[in-house]
Amino acid sequence: MSALVRLLRQHGMAVVTALLLAMAQVERRMPAWASPTPIVLHTVPPPPPELPLPPGFRPFSLN
Repeated sequence: MSALVRLLRQHGMAVVTALLLAMAQVERRMPAWASPTPIVLHTVPPPPPELPLPPGFRPFSLN
């Protein structure tokens, strides 16, 4: 443990930077959201029944 303390005292910022870079590499390989347990998403309620359109009605379109 003293070797780690000595390393930190001599190369403080370099060690912190290296640790942050290593953590970023691990994060890139396995993102935080890729947890081993499956995430159950809440079910989306079905859309309301569509209202009948008046005869001759054309929906607006941009093309």
